[in-house]
Amino acid sequence: MNKTMLVATGFILISAILAGALIGAVAHYKEVFAAQNEAIDQLVDEYNGYVQKTDREKLILITQRDEFERQAEGWRENYSYAMDGWRESDYRARDLENILTGEYVNPNMTFLIDVCEKGETYEWGRLPNASYTLQLAVDAFAPYKVLFVPQYQGNLNWTQTFEWMRANLAGFPLCPQMFNGGNGSEPILELSANDLQRMIADPGIDVEMVAFDETGSWHDSSGRPFPTEKVRAVLQVCRAYSIPVVWTEWDTGERVQAMFREATKGYEDMVTFVFQTNNDKVEPFEGCGYARGLVDLKSIPLIHRPEYGQAAASWGLSDQGWYWTERHPEADVRDMPISLLAEFALLAKNMGASVIEFEPYWLLFDNGEPTEALRVLAGVL
Repeated sequence: MNKTMLVATGFILISAILAGALIGAVAHYKEVFAAQNEAIDQLVDEYNGYVQKTDREKLILITQRDEFERQAEGWRENYSYAMDGWRESDYRARDLENILTGEYVNPNMTFLIDVCEKGETYEWGRLPNASYTLQLAVDAFAPYKVLFVPQYQGNLNWTQTFEWMRANLAGFPLCPQMFNGGNGSEPILELSANDLQRMIADPGIDVEMVAFDETGSWHDSSGRPFPTEKVRAVLQVCRAYSIPVVWTEWDTGERVQAMFREATKGYEDMVTFVFQTNNDKVEPFEGCGYARGLVDLKSIPLIHRPEYGQAAASWGLSDQGWYWTERHPEADVRDMPISLLAEFALLAKNMGASVIEFEPYWLLFDNGEPTEALRVLAGVL
């Protein structure tokens, strides 16, 4: 064998050895790589499991946080309600204390006294000597101001009422009615702005206040259209002559309140809203609260719409014998217990009423002479 062949044979032998070694190495590392891949896959699975677990825990934490925030909001609302309730209770307690102690008594309170002449066919409700009787009322309620609400034979004939006022009530301050509905399908009295101008111009009639009696209550119950423009024309005259207005209602419903507000809008500063006791639906304490709530937006009346704002400059009570007959239809208006008449008037006075009216005339006077009711009221008030 020559040298060249020997070298070639050596290369072949070495190549075979190297190839075998390489094949063995590749097989070995393939197993290593497979093991590493398996380990990596296991790590990836473990990581994904950890991430999923973390997401679940995060979701649980978020849910717990939301629940806590919901509970916290409820706690805040409960606290707010509790504070509102405490403030309301505190206000009511202080308010009641002020009522009981007379803290709200208005030193400028005015009494409205109904006076009438029923006519010769009646044995009661007569006024033979108006000056004598009216002066008794002025003296009884001194030092408070007293105005008189005149009625002549039910005010069925305004011309006759006008002449009667001129002849009998000269020198006394009056609060004539501009409207009185009564119980019929037509109002008993419905005066115009011109009628008021005529009274103001007459030197024998001293108009210091005017009254709209049951204007909303009557129109609501009768279904008749409310005469807003006619009322506002009267109010315009009152504004021109600085004459205050008393507006009385027994119905405390929202429809009647809406009529009142619409008619007197822009004139609130000259209006006194008065609750009448001649109904069996609302007791005087609630009625006083209702009337007061139209003036004092902090008070809590029976029916109150504070979003409408203040509806009147002041409030009052019309203390009537018909309170009793509404609850006892078989009774006479003169059967009204004096104790109740005095109780309601004293309640209104202590709650801060600006006006207290007594009606009808024959509760306080028996054909011009003072009754026991007048003597009791004068002593109490």
